[in-house]
Amino acid sequence: MINKKVSILVAVYNTEQYLRECLDSLLGQTHNNIQIICIDDASTDNSPAILNDYASRDSRIIVLRNDVNSGQSKSRNLGLKHATGDYICMVDSDDTLAPNAIAQLIETFANNPLTDCVMFNLILQQTNGTLTPYNNRTDKTVFSGEEALELSINWIIHGVYALRADIHKRIPYDESTRYTADDITTKLHFFASREVRLSNAIYYYRQHDKSISNAMTIRRFDVFIADYALKKHLERLNCKRDILKRQEKYRWYNLINHWYIFSVNKNSFTTQEQQEIVESFDYHAATLDHSLLPLSLKLRTLFIPFCGVNGMKFWAKYYCSLRQFIISLWK
Repeated sequence: MINKKVSILVAVYNTEQYLRECLDSLLGQTHNNIQIICIDDASTDNSPAILNDYASRDSRIIVLRNDVNSGQSKSRNLGLKHATGDYICMVDSDDTLAPNAIAQLIETFANNPLTDCVMFNLILQQTNGTLTPYNNRTDKTVFSGEEALELSINWIIHGVYALRADIHKRIPYDESTRYTADDITTKLHFFASREVRLSNAIYYYRQHDKSISNAMTIRRFDVFIADYALKKHLERLNCKRDILKRQEKYRWYNLINHWYIFSVNKNSFTTQEQQEIVESFDYHAATLDHSLLPLSLKLRTLFIPFCGVNGMKFWAKYYCSLRQFIISLWK
Protein backbone atom coordinates (compact mmCIF):
# COMPACT_ATOMS: atom_id res chain seq x y z
CA MET A 1 0.00 0.00 0.00
CA ILE A 2 1.29 3.44 -0.95
CA ASN A 3 1.06 5.69 2.10
CA LYS A 4 2.30 9.00 0.79
CA LYS A 5 0.69 12.05 2.39
CA VAL A 6 -1.30 14.65 0.44
CA SER A 7 -1.95 18.18 1.73
CA ILE A 8 -5.13 19.76 0.36
CA LEU A 9 -5.43 23.55 0.44
CA VAL A 10 -9.01 24.85 0.71
CA ALA A 11 -9.44 28.64 0.58
CA VAL A 12 -12.87 29.54 1.96
CA TYR A 13 -14.86 32.72 1.49
CA ASN A 14 -18.63 32.81 2.05
CA THR A 15 -19.36 29.37 0.62
CA GLU A 16 -21.59 27.97 3.36
CA GLN A 17 -24.00 26.66 0.70
CA TYR A 18 -21.38 24.22 -0.66
CA LEU A 19 -18.77 23.89 2.09
CA ARG A 20 -20.14 20.78 3.83
CA GLU A 21 -20.34 18.91 0.55
CA CYS A 22 -16.75 19.87 -0.22
CA LEU A 23 -15.42 18.77 3.17
CA ASP A 24 -17.42 15.55 3.14
CA SER A 25 -15.88 14.62 -0.21
CA LEU A 26 -12.38 15.18 1.22
CA LEU A 27 -12.96 13.30 4.45
CA GLY A 28 -14.53 10.46 2.48
CA GLN A 29 -11.39 9.76 0.46
CA THR A 30 -10.32 6.11 0.27
CA HIS A 31 -6.75 7.28 0.84
CA ASN A 32 -6.72 8.34 4.50
CA ASN A 33 -3.27 9.92 4.79
CA ILE A 34 -4.36 13.45 3.99
CA GLN A 35 -4.07 16.86 5.56
CA ILE A 36 -6.92 19.30 4.89
CA ILE A 37 -5.82 22.90 5.42
CA CYS A 38 -8.81 25.26 5.37
CA ILE A 39 -8.06 28.98 5.21
CA ASP A 40 -11.05 31.17 6.02
CA ASP A 41 -10.60 34.45 4.17
CA ALA A 42 -12.60 36.61 6.62
CA SER A 43 -15.97 35.08 5.67
CA THR A 44 -19.09 36.92 6.82
CA ASP A 45 -21.48 33.96 6.51
CA ASN A 46 -21.64 30.69 8.46
CA SER A 47 -18.48 29.24 6.89
CA PRO A 48 -16.25 29.73 10.00
CA ALA A 49 -18.72 27.84 12.20
CA ILE A 50 -18.90 24.99 9.69
CA LEU A 51 -15.09 24.78 9.57
CA ASN A 52 -14.83 24.72 13.37
CA ASP A 53 -17.44 21.98 13.59
CA TYR A 54 -15.65 19.74 11.09
CA ALA A 55 -12.22 20.40 12.63
CA SER A 56 -13.54 19.43 16.07
CA ARG A 57 -14.55 16.05 14.66
CA ASP A 58 -11.52 15.16 12.52
CA SER A 59 -7.91 15.94 13.38
CA ARG A 60 -6.89 15.89 9.72
CA ILE A 61 -8.54 19.30 9.29
CA ILE A 62 -6.56 22.44 10.18
CA VAL A 63 -8.38 25.79 10.21
CA LEU A 64 -6.49 29.03 9.60
CA ARG A 65 -7.95 32.53 9.27
CA ASN A 66 -7.17 35.85 7.64
CA ASP A 67 -8.12 38.90 9.72
CA VAL A 68 -9.16 40.71 6.53
CA ASN A 69 -10.29 39.43 3.15
CA SER A 70 -7.05 38.90 1.20
CA GLY A 71 -7.89 36.77 -1.83
CA GLN A 72 -7.23 33.16 -2.80
CA SER A 73 -3.51 33.40 -3.51
CA LYS A 74 -2.58 34.87 -0.11
CA SER A 75 -4.92 32.44 1.60
CA ARG A 76 -3.39 29.43 -0.13
CA ASN A 77 0.13 30.69 0.60
CA LEU A 78 -0.79 30.86 4.28
CA GLY A 79 -1.94 27.26 4.08
CA LEU A 80 1.16 26.26 2.13
CA LYS A 81 3.33 27.20 5.12
CA HIS A 82 1.54 24.52 7.18
CA ALA A 83 1.54 21.79 4.52
CA THR A 84 3.43 18.63 5.51
CA GLY A 85 2.40 16.33 2.65
CA ASP A 86 4.57 14.72 0.01
CA TYR A 87 2.20 16.20 -2.57
CA ILE A 88 0.05 19.32 -2.46
CA CYS A 89 -3.15 20.19 -4.30
CA MET A 90 -5.88 22.77 -3.96
CA VAL A 91 -9.64 22.23 -3.92
CA ASP A 92 -12.01 25.21 -4.13
CA SER A 93 -14.50 25.28 -1.26
CA ASP A 94 -17.48 24.87 -3.59
CA ASP A 95 -15.95 21.89 -5.46
CA THR A 96 -15.73 18.18 -4.65
CA LEU A 97 -13.59 15.13 -5.36
CA ALA A 98 -14.62 11.60 -6.28
CA PRO A 99 -13.99 9.20 -3.32
CA ASN A 100 -10.91 7.58 -4.90
CA ALA A 101 -9.43 10.74 -6.42
CA ILE A 102 -6.50 11.13 -4.00
CA ALA A 103 -5.72 7.41 -4.20
CA GLN A 104 -5.54 7.65 -7.99
CA LEU A 105 -3.25 10.68 -7.78
CA ILE A 106 -0.92 8.80 -5.45
CA GLU A 107 -0.90 5.77 -7.74
CA THR A 108 -0.09 7.91 -10.77
CA PHE A 109 2.85 9.52 -9.00
CA ALA A 110 4.11 6.13 -7.77
CA ASN A 111 3.96 4.49 -11.19
CA ASN A 112 5.73 7.37 -12.94
CA PRO A 113 8.87 8.49 -11.07
CA LEU A 114 9.60 11.37 -13.49
CA THR A 115 6.13 12.85 -13.08
CA ASP A 116 6.21 15.92 -10.84
CA CYS A 117 2.68 17.16 -11.56
CA VAL A 118 -0.52 15.09 -11.95
CA MET A 119 -3.62 16.67 -13.44
CA PHE A 120 -7.10 15.75 -12.24
CA ASN A 121 -9.76 14.47 -14.62
CA LEU A 122 -11.78 17.70 -14.50
CA ILE A 123 -15.58 17.45 -14.65
CA LEU A 124 -17.57 20.69 -14.99
CA GLN A 125 -20.70 20.71 -12.79
CA GLN A 126 -23.48 23.12 -13.77
CA THR A 127 -25.97 24.55 -11.28
CA ASN A 128 -28.66 22.20 -12.64
CA GLY A 129 -26.44 19.20 -11.90
CA THR A 130 -25.31 18.57 -15.48
CA LEU A 131 -21.80 17.09 -15.64
CA THR A 132 -19.51 17.79 -18.60
CA PRO A 133 -15.90 16.58 -18.95
CA TYR A 134 -13.39 19.39 -19.50
CA ASN A 135 -12.39 19.39 -23.15
CA ASN A 136 -8.63 19.00 -23.16
CA ARG A 137 -8.07 19.86 -26.81
CA THR A 138 -5.24 17.37 -27.30
CA ASP A 139 -5.02 13.59 -27.42
CA LYS A 140 -1.81 13.59 -25.38
CA THR A 141 -1.90 12.63 -21.71
CA VAL A 142 1.78 13.15 -20.84
CA PHE A 143 3.68 16.40 -21.39
CA SER A 144 7.05 17.89 -20.71
CA GLY A 145 6.87 20.87 -18.38
CA GLU A 146 7.45 23.25 -21.28
CA GLU A 147 4.71 21.58 -23.36
CA ALA A 148 2.25 21.81 -20.48
CA LEU A 149 3.06 25.49 -19.97
CA GLU A 150 2.50 26.27 -23.65
CA LEU A 151 -0.79 24.36 -23.84
CA SER A 152 -2.12 25.91 -20.63
CA ILE A 153 -1.73 29.49 -21.86
CA ASN A 154 -5.03 29.34 -23.73
CA TRP A 155 -6.32 26.39 -21.68
CA ILE A 156 -5.93 23.62 -24.23
CA ILE A 157 -5.25 21.73 -21.01
CA HIS A 158 -6.70 22.78 -17.66
CA GLY A 159 -4.84 23.83 -14.54
CA VAL A 160 -6.20 21.67 -11.69
CA TYR A 161 -3.55 19.31 -10.36
CA ALA A 162 -1.43 17.91 -7.54
CA LEU A 163 2.27 18.76 -7.35
CA ARG A 164 5.35 17.50 -5.55
CA ALA A 165 5.64 19.51 -2.35
CA ASP A 166 9.22 20.66 -2.92
CA ILE A 167 8.25 22.39 -6.17
CA HIS A 168 5.10 23.92 -4.69
CA LYS A 169 6.94 25.34 -1.70
CA ARG A 170 9.67 26.70 -3.95
CA ILE A 171 7.04 28.34 -6.17
CA PRO A 172 4.17 29.64 -3.99
CA TYR A 173 1.03 31.21 -5.41
CA ASP A 174 1.61 34.46 -7.27
CA GLU A 175 0.02 37.41 -5.47
CA SER A 176 -0.01 39.92 -8.35
CA THR A 177 -3.80 40.12 -8.12
CA ARG A 178 -6.40 38.94 -5.66
CA TYR A 179 -8.40 36.61 -7.86
CA THR A 180 -6.64 35.47 -11.03
CA ALA A 181 -2.99 35.13 -10.06
CA ASP A 182 -3.33 31.37 -9.50
CA ASP A 183 -3.47 31.09 -13.30
CA ILE A 184 0.09 32.41 -13.36
CA THR A 185 1.20 29.89 -10.75
CA THR A 186 -0.22 27.02 -12.81
CA LYS A 187 2.09 27.90 -15.70
CA LEU A 188 5.12 28.25 -13.42
CA HIS A 189 4.40 24.89 -11.77
CA PHE A 190 4.06 23.19 -15.14
CA PHE A 191 7.32 24.71 -16.39
CA ALA A 192 9.18 23.58 -13.25
CA SER A 193 7.99 19.97 -13.69
CA ARG A 194 9.98 17.31 -15.50
CA GLU A 195 6.74 15.67 -16.57
CA VAL A 196 3.06 16.57 -16.32
CA ARG A 197 0.57 13.71 -16.57
CA LEU A 198 -3.22 13.50 -16.84
CA SER A 199 -4.86 11.05 -14.41
CA ASN A 200 -8.29 9.47 -13.89
CA ALA A 201 -8.72 11.22 -10.51
CA ILE A 202 -12.05 13.05 -10.81
CA TYR A 203 -12.41 16.63 -9.65
CA TYR A 204 -15.93 18.13 -9.85
CA TYR A 205 -15.57 21.83 -10.71
CA ARG A 206 -18.71 23.78 -9.90
CA GLN A 207 -19.72 26.57 -12.28
CA HIS A 208 -22.13 29.23 -11.07
CA ASP A 209 -22.93 32.92 -11.49
CA LYS A 210 -21.19 33.93 -8.25
CA SER A 211 -17.74 32.97 -9.52
CA ILE A 212 -15.33 35.84 -10.26
CA SER A 213 -15.10 34.83 -13.92
CA ASN A 214 -18.87 35.23 -14.30
CA ALA A 215 -19.68 38.02 -11.84
CA MET A 216 -19.89 41.56 -13.24
CA THR A 217 -17.44 43.20 -10.82
CA ILE A 218 -14.28 45.22 -11.28
CA ARG A 219 -12.27 42.19 -10.14
CA ARG A 220 -13.11 40.56 -13.46
CA PHE A 221 -10.59 42.92 -15.05
CA ASP A 222 -7.73 41.72 -12.85
CA VAL A 223 -7.01 39.46 -15.81
CA PHE A 224 -5.15 42.42 -17.40
CA ILE A 225 -2.71 42.49 -14.49
CA ALA A 226 -2.34 38.71 -14.34
CA ASP A 227 -1.67 38.38 -18.07
CA TYR A 228 1.02 41.06 -17.95
CA ALA A 229 2.62 39.51 -14.87
CA LEU A 230 2.74 36.15 -16.66
CA LYS A 231 4.41 37.78 -19.66
CA LYS A 232 7.14 39.11 -17.36
CA HIS A 233 7.59 35.67 -15.75
CA LEU A 234 7.93 34.01 -19.17
CA GLU A 235 10.53 36.56 -20.24
CA ARG A 236 12.45 36.01 -17.00
CA LEU A 237 12.44 32.25 -17.61
CA ASN A 238 13.78 32.79 -21.15
CA CYS A 239 10.89 30.84 -22.64
CA LYS A 240 11.05 30.15 -26.35
CA ARG A 241 9.54 32.71 -28.70
CA ASP A 242 6.63 30.44 -29.69
CA ILE A 243 5.47 30.47 -26.07
CA LEU A 244 5.80 34.26 -25.86
CA LYS A 245 3.78 34.56 -29.09
CA ARG A 246 1.03 32.33 -27.76
CA GLN A 247 0.83 34.32 -24.52
CA GLU A 248 0.76 37.70 -26.28
CA LYS A 249 -1.98 36.50 -28.65
CA TYR A 250 -4.04 35.23 -25.71
CA ARG A 251 -3.40 38.51 -23.89
CA TRP A 252 -4.62 40.46 -26.94
CA TYR A 253 -7.83 38.44 -27.02
CA ASN A 254 -8.40 39.01 -23.29
CA LEU A 255 -7.97 42.76 -23.73
CA ILE A 256 -10.35 42.85 -26.70
CA ASN A 257 -12.99 40.64 -25.09
CA HIS A 258 -12.92 42.40 -21.74
CA TRP A 259 -13.13 45.84 -23.31
CA TYR A 260 -16.25 44.67 -25.12
CA ILE A 261 -17.66 43.28 -21.85
CA PHE A 262 -16.97 46.61 -20.17
CA SER A 263 -18.55 48.56 -23.03
CA VAL A 264 -21.87 46.72 -22.90
CA ASN A 265 -21.98 46.59 -19.08
CA LYS A 266 -20.61 50.05 -18.28
CA ASN A 267 -23.55 50.99 -16.07
CA SER A 268 -22.75 48.09 -13.76
CA PHE A 269 -19.74 50.00 -12.44
CA THR A 270 -19.36 53.17 -10.41
CA THR A 271 -17.73 56.22 -12.00
CA GLN A 272 -14.51 55.52 -10.10
CA GLU A 273 -14.52 51.86 -11.16
CA GLN A 274 -15.07 52.88 -14.79
CA GLN A 275 -12.05 55.15 -14.60
CA GLU A 276 -9.91 52.39 -13.06
CA ILE A 277 -10.92 49.90 -15.75
CA VAL A 278 -10.19 52.38 -18.55
CA GLU A 279 -6.80 53.27 -17.07
CA SER A 280 -5.92 49.58 -16.64
CA PHE A 281 -6.92 48.78 -20.22
CA ASP A 282 -4.97 51.75 -21.60
CA TYR A 283 -1.84 50.79 -19.68
CA HIS A 284 -1.86 47.10 -20.61
CA ALA A 285 -2.88 47.67 -24.23
CA ALA A 286 0.11 50.01 -24.57
CA THR A 287 2.46 47.25 -23.32
CA LEU A 288 1.50 44.79 -26.08
CA ASP A 289 4.43 43.67 -28.19
CA HIS A 290 2.98 43.87 -31.72
CA SER A 291 5.94 41.93 -33.11
CA LEU A 292 4.67 38.86 -31.24
CA LEU A 293 1.12 39.09 -32.64
CA PRO A 294 0.48 36.95 -35.75
CA LEU A 295 -0.04 38.79 -39.02
CA SER A 296 -3.23 36.80 -39.64
CA LEU A 297 -4.74 38.26 -36.47
CA LYS A 298 -3.87 41.80 -37.48
CA LEU A 299 -5.25 41.37 -40.99
CA ARG A 300 -8.43 39.64 -39.84
CA THR A 301 -9.38 42.58 -37.67
CA LEU A 302 -7.82 45.23 -39.92
CA PHE A 303 -5.63 45.98 -36.92
CA ILE A 304 -2.62 47.33 -38.81
CA PRO A 305 -4.13 50.71 -39.86
CA PHE A 306 -5.48 51.23 -36.34
CA CYS A 307 -2.52 50.36 -34.15
CA GLY A 308 -2.59 51.86 -30.71
CA VAL A 309 -4.89 51.86 -27.72
CA ASN A 310 -7.76 53.82 -29.28
CA GLY A 311 -7.65 51.59 -32.32
CA MET A 312 -7.95 48.53 -30.08
CA LYS A 313 -11.00 50.00 -28.36
CA PHE A 314 -12.67 50.60 -31.71
CA TRP A 315 -11.96 47.13 -32.99
CA ALA A 316 -12.97 45.54 -29.70
CA LYS A 317 -16.49 46.87 -30.22
CA TYR A 318 -16.52 46.01 -33.92
CA TYR A 319 -14.91 42.58 -33.64
CA CYS A 320 -16.93 41.33 -30.66
CA SER A 321 -20.22 42.77 -31.90
CA LEU A 322 -19.73 41.04 -35.24
CA ARG A 323 -18.86 37.80 -33.51
CA GLN A 324 -21.96 37.97 -31.29
CA PHE A 325 -24.11 38.62 -34.37
CA ILE A 326 -22.68 35.61 -36.21
CA ILE A 327 -23.20 33.39 -33.14
CA SER A 328 -26.83 34.55 -32.89
CA LEU A 329 -27.45 33.45 -36.49
CA TRP A 330 -26.53 29.88 -35.58
CA LYS A 331 -28.80 29.64 -32.54
